[in-house]
Amino acid sequence: MSQQEYQREQDLARLRARLDLALGALAEEQLAFDERQLANAPRDAAMEEERASAARSGRLGPDWAKIQSRVDLGTTSLTDVFSGRDDSPEARSLLADSRATLAKVGESLEQDDAEDNPVTSSIAELRVMTAEFSARRGGMTGPGFGPV
Repeated sequence: MSQQEYQREQDLARLRARLDLALGALAEEQLAFDERQLANAPRDAAMEEERASAARSGRLGPDWAKIQSRVDLGTTSLTDVFSGRDDSPEARSLLADSRATLAKVGESLEQDDAEDNPVTSSIAELRVMTAEFSARRGGMTGPGFGPV
């Protein structure tokens, strides 16, 4: 085995080990999320009923009132509204508002310190590992050396 092949094998082994750690952290976060979701299900159901009631009464605005009426009739769903499948003017308005809100939340999250967020730091670590491996492999060709 040449020095270059040996180095490649070592780089791959380190990459796999770091990837396993990052994936483990992501799996732990997914498990914790699932547990929180299950624990919060009764509270979430109550909040959803409260939202639906507010929408029915018009407290959330006319678009929500129309959409909630259609949800109650079974002619649409919130999934249809927020996935874009419901193309009514009211649904498009709610979807646009939702996207604007999510963009603001996303900007806020980007400003958070990635070290405090295991998922964000795991994703950042994967990006660094990919860049490092790509730089190390340089002009190597052959099986397993396609685009990273």
